[in-house]
Amino acid sequence: MNDNLNPAFQTAASGQARRSANPSYYLDRKSATILMLIKLAEGLSKLSLVIISGFLLQSVVTALNRIFQEGSTVADGKAMLAQFLKTLQFPAETIRQIVDAFPLNVTFSSKPVVYVFVISLPFVLIAVLEAIAAIRLRLGKGGTRTIEILQMFYFVLRAIGLFVCALTAIVLSVFTILRVGGGLSIMLSTVYVSLAVFFILIGLPELLYHRNLARIMGDVRYEMETGKEAVRRRLFFKENLIVLIVLEVIGTVVSLLSSGSPRLGGVGTAMLIAAMVGPAAKLLKYICVMCCHRNYMHEDKATQEGKVSHMPQIILILLVVLFFAIPNVFLCIQSKTISDTIVKGVEDFFSNARQTVDEVSTTAQAEIDAVKSVLNGETEVRGAAPAPQDGTKEEAKEGTAEIPAPPQEAGKEEAAEAPAAPAAPAAPAAAVSA
Repeated sequence: MNDNLNPAFQTAASGQARRSANPSYYLDRKSATILMLIKLAEGLSKLSLVIISGFLLQSVVTALNRIFQEGSTVADGKAMLAQFLKTLQFPAETIRQIVDAFPLNVTFSSKPVVYVFVISLPFVLIAVLEAIAAIRLRLGKGGTRTIEILQMFYFVLRAIGLFVCALTAIVLSVFTILRVGGGLSIMLSTVYVSLAVFFILIGLPELLYHRNLARIMGDVRYEMETGKEAVRRRLFFKENLIVLIVLEVIGTVVSLLSSGSPRLGGVGTAMLIAAMVGPAAKLLKYICVMCCHRNYMHEDKATQEGKVSHMPQIILILLVVLFFAIPNVFLCIQSKTISDTIVKGVEDFFSNARQTVDEVSTTAQAEIDAVKSVLNGETEVRGAAPAPQDGTKEEAKEGTAEIPAPPQEAGKEEAAEAPAAPAAPAAPAAAVSA
């Protein structure tokens, strides 16, 4: 391959001999080995997650089909439902219709498992390809083109994400100003724009990281294929990495503080570890990339060394693969046992639930019967009560007489009593006539 592979390499002074490349100076390093193991662990963890999730979901689906196709569990469920409705005093015909509406055999489909596998497959394949490329690069066998393509793919995705973020903030701001109006719309628009600027500033260093790493992989590929040293370009990659390291340190501290105290026992400790694994792994990755980049930039000061054995790296690769493969194989083999455990657990649950429903229903029915008997007793007492005596009637009449009459009736009574009043002066008139 000639020097026209990359036009950037033509910036060297004309007539100046190009040094022989020494990729082993920056590849045969501990930082490169750790970086390879991190990428391998990342790819295997995603692959293991998909495999284990698929087997567990399939085991759950199989177990549920076994449970609901046997019929005994469905019968227990119908009996519990009927008993519950009976306790609530539903009519017998309504209970029969509701119970008969439930099917005897219920079948769960395995399509959700297939959908989960298909959706996650591209991400898993990308992670596995990147892990394989990192191994080949560490062993000096290539892999630079794959890493370069993947890094440009990440760069495009990140650029699209930031563009969508900015576009969304602009659209929301314009919509808010047009529809809301006033000072509130200005405040909301400022919030939208501020959030967009924040996310863009946070995502810009990683965007530049993918672009710069893709360019460096192109230079490394040139050195590995031609055997000549590439011209080092000023990409500000070191400064980019420093910003990313600072951000990951902040993220690790925030995750540590937000995960709570590990005093909660095993669950709290597991949550603490899970919250720290992601940021800590990225932090270690960026530190290793910085070390590799420093060795890459000082390659011209290196001297040719003899052939280095890669047996330790191969042993480490096998250990990491076994670390992820053994649990996967164990869980896949034990999937039948897991399915049987799920079946037994569900059957025990339905059995205990039916027992509990029977006990609660018996207790509730006894309380309902007691209340009914009390109500029936009170009704009989009221029906057998004696009629009121004469004195009681008179008291009732007196009580009724004391109630003031309406204004119209009172006026009528006064009008009726008024003519009777002049009868008293009749006596003097008779005396005069005598």
